[in-house]
Amino acid sequence: MSTRACIARSTGPDTFTGRYQHWDGYPSGLGRTLYELRRDVFAGDTAAMLATLIDNHPGGWSSIGGSDWSLPVGRVNSSDLLCRTCLRPDWAHWIQHYQTRGHPTPEPFTAGQYCAFDHTADVAPARNAACYCHEITADGRAVPCSAPLEDRATTNLDAASCGVEWVYAFTADGCYMHVLASECQNGKKMIGMFGMGDPAASWRTVATVDLRAPAPDWEGITA
Repeated sequence: MSTRACIARSTGPDTFTGRYQHWDGYPSGLGRTLYELRRDVFAGDTAAMLATLIDNHPGGWSSIGGSDWSLPVGRVNSSDLLCRTCLRPDWAHWIQHYQTRGHPTPEPFTAGQYCAFDHTADVAPARNAACYCHEITADGRAVPCSAPLEDRATTNLDAASCGVEWVYAFTADGCYMHVLASECQNGKKMIGMFGMGDPAASWRTVATVDLRAPAPDWEGITA
């Protein structure tokens, strides 16, 4: 299940503005990723990292965890990736995709059988940082999506209502990252199941990470 989050700039005590991020938003996931991304890819330049993550990709992010930033940024259509067993595209392994793509159904066809070959697809997962506003073409270029999501600007005023549970808000000097957790009126952690959050939830800073210091205990950062 996804843990929704926001990558943001801090605008005051427990206030922020940034972009939505869908998967692995807990501190040991996205928190660790942002710390390491700033250090290893952006050479400690917080402003450059936030320009990429917030300003240059207004549709927000599916996931940036475990990404190879030497690759173009955008979502990869996994159905076109090649199987490591037979070098045919992923989609070709499944009977139901043939007619929708204008191809004859492979023969022989057995009713109730959905695998087209004697094996299922063995596809290496894409390692591109996956935003919602760009897609990767067959020749490896990142282009704006043909039907991109609207600008996913997210602030402390609306983040909880769209299911965001964690926020990573960077200070203007680029030296600190505030970790904020959403909290319901009963004091319990708000859980944004399937994008539905509590519009009345408030934000509480549960940790402040010094980005110039050794990494904290990410597992120890809790709501």
